Amino acid sequence: ASPRSPPTLTAPPAQPNPDDGAEAVPVNITLDWADSALATGYSIFIWKNSESKPAQPTGSSAVSQFKPQGDLEYEESYNWQVVAINNDGVTEGSVWKFSTAIFPVDFIMDFLLNARPLSPQEYKKADRNGDGIVDVADIVYYMQNPPAK
Repeated sequence: ASPRSPPTLTAPPAQPNPDDGAEAVPVNITLDWADSALATGYSIFIWKNSESKPAQPTGSSAVSQFKPQGDLEYEESYNWQVVAINNDGVTEGSVWKFSTAIFPVDFIMDFLLNARPLSPQEYKKADRNGDGIVDVADIVYYMQNPPAK
């Protein structure tokens, strides 16, 4: 019998887009990274900075990009990690960080004019003064207390 060749793992995932530490990232981002040599697929983990890394991947991809199901939340800090996979095993990439864009004040205006509904997550972000109701007072609060860039 011929000896089995030693395992050949993939190169670790690298060159993230968005860049590590990026700010004001769109909530509908497609995550992207450089192809890992010898990889046959990837597992992708995404989690809020305030939470622990999930035990199970957020998703998987055969190519070096991943579109999360549904939009991410506005004004949130996220961590993400890509694990490259092949028949010989897995290679974990670094944990990268980014923060999402500021909630658009226009969304509050459009909601009040019945021009655009808000998802439950957006409603929570639109309630700028925290009184449980999205109304004109939230626009005033937003103007007096602009979100940090």
